[in-house]
Amino acid sequence: MATIVNGTKKVPLNSIELDDESQNRAADHDPKKITSFKQSIEDVGLETPLDVEERNGKYYLVNGNHRYKALLQLYNASRSSKTNPWEVVEVKIVKFSGEKNTSVESERRTFQIHRNKHQSAVSTPNGEQDWIRHLVAEARDPRGRFGTVNLQVQTSVDQLKRDMMKALRKEIKSGPLNKKQTKIRIMATVFDDLQGLQPTCLVKRYEQEDVKKLAQNLWPQFTKFGEYDPTTNQLIARVTENDYSYKPVQALRALSKASGFNQGPWEPTTMPEVVFVATVNVESHEEINKFRKMMVREVEAVNQFVRNTMKNLECHKFASLYLAPQKMFPSHVGRTSETKLQVAV
Repeated sequence: MATIVNGTKKVPLNSIELDDESQNRAADHDPKKITSFKQSIEDVGLETPLDVEERNGKYYLVNGNHRYKALLQLYNASRSSKTNPWEVVEVKIVKFSGEKNTSVESERRTFQIHRNKHQSAVSTPNGEQDWIRHLVAEARDPRGRFGTVNLQVQTSVDQLKRDMMKALRKEIKSGPLNKKQTKIRIMATVFDDLQGLQPTCLVKRYEQEDVKKLAQNLWPQFTKFGEYDPTTNQLIARVTENDYSYKPVQALRALSKASGFNQGPWEPTTMPEVVFVATVNVESHEEINKFRKMMVREVEAVNQFVRNTMKNLECHKFASLYLAPQKMFPSHVGRTSETKLQVAV
């Protein structure tokens, strides 16, 4: 774990080195912040020491990039002086032990991200790029905060996503990054950097236009869900995976109201055929079959309801069902989603 040695130490400024590999935060610097630090340091001195790590007899900057840049500018501006007041600076020594199955690199990255969690006079709060760099590095480190991750197995990728989102919710509780869409955007960029992978939750879900195109392959005259087509005497409705808990009567009433079907008047012999197009996002054939059976029962209940309430109805089957399952290949990382309209009954 990271520990800060008690007290401070004075070291030559030119003995502090920048190690790009150990600087996991974004490397850009704010010139205005550097200028502000220069003015403050000139007026009252360096109030907050730099965080450095001592390795192999050298000091490496861990935290305090803007203060370090300000000190360098002050040091260079005073080179011609007999005594340079910025030649020696005060630092805090940070030690990383790499204990408890955590790598030294992971401890360093976590220390840096925690040191800059909040806005303060001496820190620049973590931005999106800082979190993206941190999460990508942690995912690639088998001794990082997420442990060993197999990026070739979808279930492992999905677990990584859950762990990362949990970390973001825990660490970011205020400030401009504390928004759901911002955290989702960070996650999407992280997984794009990780070989372009996608956790299942980020696979594109069905949209209205996607299903419309599938339906048009079977019914070229089809134009809009819930709209009656007098040329085919059909009424086609979409039922999403979020709707399959509805009672069939409720679903039929909602369909009727939305489409004007309830305004009729319909003769029993000219009743339109109702076609339900059921969409669902699944991860296995077992889930497809489970959803199929569930929706078949729903449609059969609708047919029975119509037969019971309209004794003169001549057609045996009032409503039919088509499935449009999207399989997301949980064991095949990187493959695209599969969409195909299937006849269920």
